Amino acid sequence: MIVLFGGEYGAIDTLRFIEEKLGIGLSDLDIDPRSGDWSRGLYSRAMQWSTGVYRLLGLEPRGVEPSYSLLERLIHPDDRKLPSDLDDAMHAAEPQDREFRIIQPKGTLRWLHTQSEVLLDEKGVPIRRVSIWSDVTARREARETITEQQQRFQSLVRASCRPVWLSRPDGIVVDIFGWQELTGQALAEALGMGWLECVHPEDRQATLSAWNQANDRSQLYEVEHRIRMKSGEYRWFKSRSIEPGKPNGAVVTRVGVSTDIHDEKMWPRRSDDALLTGAQIRAARGILNWSVRDLSEATAVSPSTIRRLEETDGVPSGPKESATEIKNSLRSAGIEFFIAPSGKRGVSPN
Repeated sequence: MIVLFGGEYGAIDTLRFIEEKLGIGLSDLDIDPRSGDWSRGLYSRAMQWSTGVYRLLGLEPRGVEPSYSLLERLIHPDDRKLPSDLDDAMHAAEPQDREFRIIQPKGTLRWLHTQSEVLLDEKGVPIRRVSIWSDVTARREARETITEQQQRFQSLVRASCRPVWLSRPDGIVVDIFGWQELTGQALAEALGMGWLECVHPEDRQATLSAWNQANDRSQLYEVEHRIRMKSGEYRWFKSRSIEPGKPNGAVVTRVGVSTDIHDEKMWPRRSDDALLTGAQIRAARGILNWSVRDLSEATAVSPSTIRRLEETDGVPSGPKESATEIKNSLRSAGIEFFIAPSGKRGVSPN
């Protein structure tokens, strides 16, 4: 609450005191297009609005009489208080600080932040409430965008079913998603460098060296190591992390993920001796950066035949000479064709 100063300069002294309490100069509000102030007599209920308030509400000062009923109509329905609550708030001799939405006559929605104080007369009786409004739409939208991005990131992490971690540029891990469910290690124990305790002792030094080098040089971190599961067994994982770009030199968080590759490590891939599928031919050309013409020149198989084979979903039917020649040439160029433990047919550089 604020006591209304008496005397010849009471009004000026009161305004100065309000400026000090609210941390803003009332005389500057009409200069700032994002701010405005108003006051209301608690008994007369008459209101006075600054030009800034009209601007925030999307109204023209001429022809509009300030009133709380008009103000209430512009406030978003979900942010309106009950009449009894509103009356209590207006008469309560205590500061108010809240955010609410208004809908301008043209339909534009804006978020406003209000700070208000109650003026008391020399007898301590509340006589007037004064309030400063600021447009905080940009701040609210930025906050909602961040919240949406966080929720999207967490949904992606849950859907991936893989541990995902965040670390500072100095290598200190600040959060790990899905780690405790995988290893049984509590999050508090895993933060910092505690996660290394779950790395197999024989792989720990190589992991730490790769980690430090990646952070020191701001480069890709990639390592294959064994991680202790909640059951006590160790499984092979490939862990990778990258450091996003640094806008304006700002410090950013490194993001990493660990992928289970145990079956691939423990069960060697079987060589695929069958004829290639169209997908395998396309993938092999992509690895070698070969065009259809390049493959044609390497195999003496016509481009039209290669295109026909690549359009085949499964193993091509018909004469096998062309398909065999293509496979042999791709193998000679350094391509490996294999069958993964899952039974899927794959392609990789040899």
